[in-house]
Amino acid sequence: MVNQLLAQAIAEARSAGAGTSSGGTRGTGTPQHCKVASDLDTVIDAWRLVYTIYRRAGLIPANSCRLHTVVQAVGKRTAVVFSHSGASLASTLTAVTDGGALGKGLPAADAYRDELADLRNQGRRLMEVCLIADRRRHFVRVHESILELMRHAFYFALHMDVSDVLIEVDPDYCGVYRRLFGFEPFGPVRPFPAMNGRFATLMRLDLDAHLAKRPLHPVITGYLGCELAAKVFENRFAFDPGEVADTVLGQYLRDRQDPGPKPAA
Repeated sequence: MVNQLLAQAIAEARSAGAGTSSGGTRGTGTPQHCKVASDLDTVIDAWRLVYTIYRRAGLIPANSCRLHTVVQAVGKRTAVVFSHSGASLASTLTAVTDGGALGKGLPAADAYRDELADLRNQGRRLMEVCLIADRRRHFVRVHESILELMRHAFYFALHMDVSDVLIEVDPDYCGVYRRLFGFEPFGPVRPFPAMNGRFATLMRLDLDAHLAKRPLHPVITGYLGCELAAKVFENRFAFDPGEVADTVLGQYLRDRQDPGPKPAA
């Protein structure tokens, strides 16, 4: 269903002149500076940025590895997207497609297991966007960055034949994600175990519905006019266990299984 709707929506977006041939999403002034991590060092850099930003906000406890991820993100169905500002990694997000009963599932299962089960029972194909971080504090730059990161997540979902994109957000930001991308609340406000018990709301973007809707959501129109080919994601890091085991990420995952004494903040 998604592929048929996508082809029609892209044709309409192109005929309307949405997006650009060489730049980012129309109206943001953002260049195509985001990339998909293809090696473990870049993944670790991205998740160390997440650790730094989340620690600054008081969302997670300190750990000796100085990185933060979720176990569901460590697998071949994941894409870690990042951007640089100069020589430094500036922003990142991680997109995790659902392995269902045979895979690790999604991070949202910690708080929204029943809601995810309901969607799977309907035959929905799920992806969760998580581990979003930006080291910059300037609103305009962060706004442009999230639009471009999400463009990559949007196309990763389409190329993985996803029907629904999920995200857990602070309840205060529900309106932002609704206006920017068309997400709608899908679960009640609940404590978010991975974030020191802070409250979160599960939000859902039904891709089938949004690609069939007219007029298209403005940001989706921009994304469709600035297409990302499947080859952009073909060389994403696959998290082969042999490559991960003897690294700081491997140590982090082992520590998650047996936390031991907590390090000082």
